[in-house]
Amino acid sequence: MRFALVLLAAAATASDDKTHVVVAGSGSHALGVVACVRSVFEGALNQVQVHVIVQQKDVHDFQAALRCALPQEDWRVVPWEDRRVARLVSVRHGKKGYLAHALNYARFYLREILPDNVDKALWLDSDTVVIGDITSMVRNALTRGRNAVAAVAREKKACGTHFLNCSNPDALELLWETRVDVDALDAFNAGVVVYDLRRWAEQKLTERVERWLELNLKTEAFTLGTNPPLVLAT
Repeated sequence: MRFALVLLAAAATASDDKTHVVVAGSGSHALGVVACVRSVFEGALNQVQVHVIVQQKDVHDFQAALRCALPQEDWRVVPWEDRRVARLVSVRHGKKGYLAHALNYARFYLREILPDNVDKALWLDSDTVVIGDITSMVRNALTRGRNAVAAVAREKKACGTHFLNCSNPDALELLWETRVDVDALDAFNAGVVVYDLRRWAEQKLTERVERWLELNLKTEAFTLGTNPPLVLAT
């Protein structure tokens, strides 16, 4: 596990509303996915529904693994494969080829993947372990303003060789043409993100992310997979 999300359990009032959590992973990440999902349930003080997004071929294996590891039944395995993603994937970082897996891009299509009655969801990368309660955090996130996502800021600025390729003149020209202020742009960690799916749809953020992915196929504005376009689009 690369990191643990530490959440201090705040005093929370009982709620009938479920907190929706999304984890995605291929068969090679099954152990991480199960550990992540288990940690969510173990720390939750209120009702949680976990959606595990996998490839069609892995559905039965994930169902069996989750049934074996979890006494809770508030989880569902969701098969998802989308042809749109294959043409948009562009990961040029030599040591991070795993970021090119299509399931990493499911975070951009949650409005389509999750049930219509889910307005807010917490995305967790499969290498995350939750220590504490996530329900109060999700409930209190994005209660004001128009932001569609909430996440933890990175210490480093977005303009750098491992995030935005600001050493590439063509990339800088693209950012300038699209009116991106790279000095003011704050990077954040896309591995732990709360999504307001209603605002996401209203602001057409899936289309904006896809536009950035298309632009990156032509001009190397970023080398990693899903984190840079999410920051640029939101």
